[in-house]
Amino acid sequence: MRTLDKFRIDIAGLSETRLTGFGTLNSETYHILYSGLETRKEAGVGMALSSRAKKCLVDWEPIDERILCARFATSQAKLTVIVVYAPTNDTMIRPRMIFIAGCQMLLLKRIGTIL
Repeated sequence: MRTLDKFRIDIAGLSETRLTGFGTLNSETYHILYSGLETRKEAGVGMALSSRAKKCLVDWEPIDERILCARFATSQAKLTVIVVYAPTNDTMIRPRMIFIAGCQMLLLKRIGTIL
């Protein structure tokens, strides 16, 4: 988190968080949204938000352990940020297809709100 703070990054996507379930965590300088598997500490995605970004957060949706979506409203625009952790090409076909379908469903749902 020090690196994010040093470079004054307001929103950062995180992968391989290895946290179970979904929820939020707070550090001294960042608010973390995360989504992971229910029982195993594998994969997982997250989003680190500065206090400034957290004030603009409208809502967020933990899709699964590989996809997380958050919506923000600023004085300039509405913004949707999607964090993904794609399976590698050597992963079996079924998990890759599930991942692609999840991305497609989210994009269709958010059409018009994605910048």
